[in-house]
Amino acid sequence: MSDKLAAYTRYLRDNIPLTGAMEVSVVYYDGERGVLHAPFAPNINHRHTIFGGSIATLGILAGWFVLHEKMVVEKVAARLVIQKSAVDYLLPGKGGFEAECRLDQDAYLSFLKVLKSKGKSRLPLSADIRSEQQIIARHHGVYVALAH
Repeated sequence: MSDKLAAYTRYLRDNIPLTGAMEVSVVYYDGERGVLHAPFAPNINHRHTIFGGSIATLGILAGWFVLHEKMVVEKVAARLVIQKSAVDYLLPGKGGFEAECRLDQDAYLSFLKVLKSKGKSRLPLSADIRSEQQIIARHHGVYVALAH
């Protein structure tokens, strides 16, 4: 893991304690696309598949992380929260899993424009959750930024 990815992982674990219990790590980030990983063992349920709450959490985190980091780099002073969250569970997961979210640049620019003019803005983001190279779920979230 690169130093930058390790720093992102530390930030999540220091600021969102659940990420430590889930053993979440940031495995990729390029400014527009982020991938978060969680191992199977701390996220298992009674059916020996990935716990649905862990899947939902990783999906929420992927969207939040990508948008948060973009705003940090661009020095956008706003608090970021999740407003709506929904998960489509497609298949049971039986191994480590990853959530991938991609930020659309045009949607992001529109989001910033509204934030600057109104002090509040919403951005819908989706994340694909994969385990063993299959999409097992899709998270759909609406994230809200509130200007400081």
